[in-house]
Amino acid sequence: MGIPISMEDEIAALTSEQALRAIEVFYALLPSEMWRDQTKPSMARGEVLAARLQENAPGDTKPFVTLLIAQGNIEGKGEVAKTFLSLFARQEALRHYVKQSIAQSKEPRMMDPISLSIGAVLVLALLSQDVDAGKLHTKTHVPEMLEQLAKVLKALPQGIWGKFK
Repeated sequence: MGIPISMEDEIAALTSEQALRAIEVFYALLPSEMWRDQTKPSMARGEVLAARLQENAPGDTKPFVTLLIAQGNIEGKGEVAKTFLSLFARQEALRHYVKQSIAQSKEPRMMDPISLSIGAVLVLALLSQDVDAGKLHTKTHVPEMLEQLAKVLKALPQGIWGKFK
């Protein structure tokens, strides 16, 4: 199922910083019940999975994973965040959370920098794309992680690779 055009337009109109805030808010808003095992992965778990993914990523995708989890590259990460928000918004069970996170990301903020753990949040989003019966499932085994990475890379907009070089 697709997402409403207006939500797709809202996601596309986000700045890179807003998109990164939105994916952080999305993760924060999701209750543990939204995961298949009723447990939301912690940021520490996300960092472990990010390191495992980076270590095992094939040569052609390793630069993408490395830059995804490294500090900086706000523009590239923002485009990835927009892609993830769009993918999550296609899921009826998650659409409300995406909508709420977009709204919160547009609220004025005073000196609220992008989290240092944004790479872990993005990796958790990358590895949690599978929704079964309205529940998220986070891939944690290397073969599943690499398969999920390949699927997500195919879903990214054409020009995104240039933002990760």
